[in-house]
Amino acid sequence: MKNSRNSLLKIAQLLIKLTQQGDTGTLNLTAGTRSWQFFISNGVLNYAIDGAFRVRRWQRIVKRYRLRMEVLTKAPVCDVQWEYVLLCRAIRDGQIRMDQAREAIARVVHEVLFVAASESDIEFSWKGDRESRMTLSSTVTPVGLGLEQVPGVLKEVRDLQHSWQECQLPSEYINRGVSLSLSPSSEPSSQDSTLMSLGALLNGKYCVWDIAQKLDQSPLMAARMVKHFMSREVLSFKVLQDLPQPPELKLMTSHSSTLGSPAIASVQSGLTIACIDDSPTVLNQMDRILVGMGCRSIGVREPIQALPTLLAAQPDLIFLDLIMPVVTGYELCAQIRRASTLKDVPVVVLTSNDGAFDRVRANLAGAMDFMSKPVDILRIVNMLRKHTNRKATLPVNPKPNMMEMSYRGLPSRMDRVPSH
Repeated sequence: MKNSRNSLLKIAQLLIKLTQQGDTGTLNLTAGTRSWQFFISNGVLNYAIDGAFRVRRWQRIVKRYRLRMEVLTKAPVCDVQWEYVLLCRAIRDGQIRMDQAREAIARVVHEVLFVAASESDIEFSWKGDRESRMTLSSTVTPVGLGLEQVPGVLKEVRDLQHSWQECQLPSEYINRGVSLSLSPSSEPSSQDSTLMSLGALLNGKYCVWDIAQKLDQSPLMAARMVKHFMSREVLSFKVLQDLPQPPELKLMTSHSSTLGSPAIASVQSGLTIACIDDSPTVLNQMDRILVGMGCRSIGVREPIQALPTLLAAQPDLIFLDLIMPVVTGYELCAQIRRASTLKDVPVVVLTSNDGAFDRVRANLAGAMDFMSKPVDILRIVNMLRKHTNRKATLPVNPKPNMMEMSYRGLPSRMDRVPSH
């Protein structure tokens, strides 16, 4: 008991320190062959990953908030933190509110912390990187637990830890199926009636986390229920396996990051294409189409961040909106042309108002072509074939559902653990 409390205290101290300092990076915990990751961005705890029961954990979120996986998985996602990406897409699509997403993250962090803190010999490592971010759509405001919420989750873990230890069960049993083993020959009682009413849940298929959600109770209350019935020796525990990966989920092994508002999804085998637009809708559409074609998609929502992002990424082509706040497309195009490593990169202007004056002014600033909105996959392909040298890498007749392809097995570079 003392060792697990010490582990939780150490983890708590680290998480509070990192959130207080506004750090960005990944906190890695290891114990033997087990490992856990906590992703933090600017002091916000975005998500936590435990490789065990990962899909079960996600399915609880899907069922609780009635998320439509067929919508969330229309584009491939990076396999490092696919749950967080899908959660952010759910916010973007209006399937879940920001406060609900924060609640879901708190539940996940609670589970992962409980398991990790049960280990007595934990090793800690912090991988801080201001440019390392979790992959999420550029249309979504980052969500997570700030300094105000983290202590509350830590307290819940501590209370659950204490209650579970009173059950005198190993910590891993919290993820085992709880099964009712009431003897048929025993005399019925009011407590037996209560147990029998829970028979549909206590069938060995659901763990404490599942039972808590199905009863709409906290994990602490579910643990106390287990403790109560354990004293009567009418419960048994069965080993559970994780659920299979959702069939509609298409994982893309890649290095992905965001720089401020940009979203970068890297597939090394394709072209590097940048899109600079303050419209979340346009960025999201471009990202889905480009990633679906096997390109490295770089979305930049904040024009003041565009130039350093472009200099770092060295794109093969740039799509650029004209009307943006702070820095207009004309001004940004002129800046691009003054940068020695970008001066020859084709710039295609995205416009909703294709007037002659706009064309002349954009050409004077250095743009090479125009593409009208809304964006369309065929027009995008034509622009890439027209203005890039590696035309053979692009499909001749792209189909509308091409972004649904799976990218498992494509070459990738995982040179650092991303976090948002």
